[in-house]
Amino acid sequence: MKRTTRTSNNSDVPDGTMEPVPSSSGYQGLLGAITEVLENARRVSARTVNALMTATYWEVGRRIVEFEQRGKKRAEYGLMLIESLSRDLTTKFGRGFGTVNLSQMKKFYLLWPAEQIFQTPSEKSKVLTTQISLRSTAECFPLPWSSYVRLLSVQNEHARRAGAYEEVAGGKTIIGERQSVGTGC
Repeated sequence: MKRTTRTSNNSDVPDGTMEPVPSSSGYQGLLGAITEVLENARRVSARTVNALMTATYWEVGRRIVEFEQRGKKRAEYGLMLIESLSRDLTTKFGRGFGTVNLSQMKKFYLLWPAEQIFQTPSEKSKVLTTQISLRSTAECFPLPWSSYVRLLSVQNEHARRAGAYEEVAGGKTIIGERQSVGTGC
C-alpha cells in the first residue's frame, strides 16, 4: 500500500514527493539567482583547485631542483632521484606521480623560477629562504596545470610567456600561439 500525504490544496501525493511550487516570476527569479550563485561557486572552486594544484606542482619541482643542487649534479643521479620519487609517491598517493610528470614539475620550476613569478623583493626573499604558502604561490599561476604542461614544450622564453599571457587573456590556443609567434616548435 502506497502512503500518501494530503497537500494544502487537499490533493493526495505519494510520500517523498514535494508539493509543486506555484509557477510565478518571483519563483523563477529566485531559481535563476540561486542557479547563478551555484554556477559561479563551481567556477571559482574549479579555478581555485587548479591554481592550488599548479602551485603544488611548482613547489614539488622547486624541492626536487634544490635537492639535486645540494647533491650530485650528474644526470644519472637526477634520473635515479626522479624514479625513486615516482615509485614512492605513487605508492603513497596513487596516480599522477610518474617519472614524466615529476620531470615536468621540475622543468616547470626551472622555466618559472621564483625570481620571475614573485614581483617584490620581499616576496622573492620569502620563497627563497622559507616555504611560502601555497595560496600565495597559487595567485601567481592563473592557468591550469595542463596549460603550463603544453607551454613547457615552447623553447623560446618570450614565446612561452606570450603564450601564457594569451591564454590568460582568453586568446588563441597554444598551437596558434606557436605558429603566430614563430617559435619553431
